[in-house]
Amino acid sequence: MEIKVGKIATATTNGYLFKKGKCLALIDTLPRSAFRRLESFFRDEGYSLSDVRYVLLTHHHYDHAGNAKKVKELSGAKIVCGIVDAPFVEGKEPSPGPSNLSLTGRILRLFPESLFRKYQAYDPVEVDIKVTDGDVIDELGLEVLSVPGHTPGSVCYVDRKHSMAFTGDIVSNFFGKCGLPFLSFSENLEEIMRSVERLSLLGLEHAYPGHGRIIEAGASSKIGKLRERKEKKS
Repeated sequence: MEIKVGKIATATTNGYLFKKGKCLALIDTLPRSAFRRLESFFRDEGYSLSDVRYVLLTHHHYDHAGNAKKVKELSGAKIVCGIVDAPFVEGKEPSPGPSNLSLTGRILRLFPESLFRKYQAYDPVEVDIKVTDGDVIDELGLEVLSVPGHTPGSVCYVDRKHSMAFTGDIVSNFFGKCGLPFLSFSENLEEIMRSVERLSLLGLEHAYPGHGRIIEAGASSKIGKLRERKEKKS
């Protein structure tokens, strides 16, 4: 069955349109400020946000879940999210602030917590399908891969048939070089490295990250080189 992928980018963050047959999904929804960008992208592609059947969230951060509620209200789409991150998306738990994994994070922790609460806020939304490792979204042919570390419930969505995955923030790809997620808002570096290793072993040709360029032509191999670089430095 034919698939289609489209990248929806702001200056810093990516979302993706994924279409399999007649089923249309939005993978991550950009920050609230980019809602018009979503609308215009779908319009230019010949669709409407009301056509979306699934919203797949890779993790709970505001720049990925920011428009989930609005898209659901417009379309009736089912919201899919990792079971561990679901309470954050639903507003039952507050999003953690900066971490101590980087100097930037430690400096940001000196600022008032209320500042980050306001900056990272988005409208909570009920998660319809709470997924765990190995679950499959049958209609889309996407398998869920648990990749904790950036957030505790981060997940990737893998299309094994086409050797591709939507990887969220567990890897980035700026300036043609794979990198780790922003550590200032990550939670566990050891888990990140284990998650990076999982991706490196998948045999992916294409990886679609939450930040930076699409990783193409041997994506898993390139992600593996990232792991090797970091291990040499540790």
